[in-house]
Amino acid sequence: MKLIKNTGLKKIISYIIYRIAITFYKLLYLSPLQIIFLRFFGAKIGKNVFLESNIIFYNLYTNGFKNLIIGDNVYIGLIVFSI
Repeated sequence: MKLIKNTGLKKIISYIIYRIAITFYKLLYLSPLQIIFLRFFGAKIGKNVFLESNIIFYNLYTNGFKNLIIGDNVYIGLIVFSI
């Protein structure tokens, strides 16, 4: 009860919802599926975008998907160099 009093029920519910969403997002291994998922929940994602499957957007708890904006021709992920 102290947690609810100090944090607020709305923030706790929002946190739980976004944790579930992030868990589901992790299951969508392919970048096109991740992009469809993010757009469905209000993210603005440009053309020719590739998201690494392990990249998670942690600021969702405060801003939600609708504030996520990714421009055109963007790669978000690890860069691996080979020699």
